[in-house]
Amino acid sequence: MITQVILENFKSASKQSIDLAPITVIIGPNRSGKSSILQALGVLKGFVENASRPIDQLFNLHSIDLGSYKNVVHKHKDELTMEIGVKISDENVDLQFSLQLGPKSATLIRWEKPFRVEAHTPITLPWSPKPERTQFMYGNKKLTFVWDGLNTVIEPADPKLTDFINIHKTEIQKMNILFSNRGFLKPVYQRQEAQLPSTLSLTQDRIASLLDDVDFETTVMTWTEDVFGVRVEAKTVPPNIKLITRLRHFAPNIVNEGFGLNQATYMFAVLAAAKEGALIGIEEPEISLHPQAQTRLARIFQEVIKTMNKRVLITTHSEHLLIGLLTLVANGELKPDQLGIWSMERKGYTSKAKKLKVNEKGQVEGGIPNFFEHELSTSLEYIKALARGSSDESPSR
Repeated sequence: MITQVILENFKSASKQSIDLAPITVIIGPNRSGKSSILQALGVLKGFVENASRPIDQLFNLHSIDLGSYKNVVHKHKDELTMEIGVKISDENVDLQFSLQLGPKSATLIRWEKPFRVEAHTPITLPWSPKPERTQFMYGNKKLTFVWDGLNTVIEPADPKLTDFINIHKTEIQKMNILFSNRGFLKPVYQRQEAQLPSTLSLTQDRIASLLDDVDFETTVMTWTEDVFGVRVEAKTVPPNIKLITRLRHFAPNIVNEGFGLNQATYMFAVLAAAKEGALIGIEEPEISLHPQAQTRLARIFQEVIKTMNKRVLITTHSEHLLIGLLTLVANGELKPDQLGIWSMERKGYTSKAKKLKVNEKGQVEGGIPNFFEHELSTSLEYIKALARGSSDESPSR
């Protein structure tokens, strides 16, 4: 599983690493660098998906185009080297894979378990494989690690290593990133294969087709009913499908429903269909949702990590969602180490990430900076205004 994100010279992130819990929440003011974390993962996934592109094309993430390398590199200094990496670890594996872009592009792979080997390979973009060989010990055997900048081969082949030697590619390919411009925008969809692609390109037709699968549809129907009180279903309109909300007397198309339900259904379909162990990154899951629905999202994310063995990385401005997650910890339904909260802060051109500690009572030790203060101060100002108004209206004696 992907357990850490590593960034250097990507947009406002000069150098930072984010440890990932099963549910990781990124908070902070606008322009503090929250979305950049998801965008960087999109660039990394795009490279693994198709490395045979010029460097500037790597920043086209299909649903959002970040522009050229100079547009994205820290402080727009194209002489800097940008790094986007992940650490992948479980009881059997511990490794880091990083993509380094800039004047001297390269990839880095560093294995710590079950063997120790490191390869730092210069690459040109569009990428063309240039294998390099490094010898290493695995038990009492001397093997050769063949690395072309993206793919690994072990010589001679070892059956114990074959299944996971390219786990860096597997984990990155099954990662899914949902940016804020998601949703269903038309009444009818062309039926496609009911599984998520390994690419960044998540079309509305593909996501709608997921709901034509009875297992995915059942999960999503349950979630929409839990959060919104209505069921979203896929209905066949040969040879296409449409998505409807099942009401008592009629069934409106989802495109004619509120956008909160619309975008949440899209998000739920991806959460349901993502592969076991996958990391799903979601930009602002609370978009257009009522505060009550935002709070209910917490239980959906809990189910995703506990019963489906997936991981969720979200950016949010929602105090309701955050309180919902902390309440699950306070009730003993989430363990403190299953919820990671990072607070982003930007000073000048540079963002910094600070990890906040959650205790067993669901409390954030030291408080949550710049999150609840504005709501409290606004509420206090409103109460004072009401008090002044009542005083002005009181009869004189």
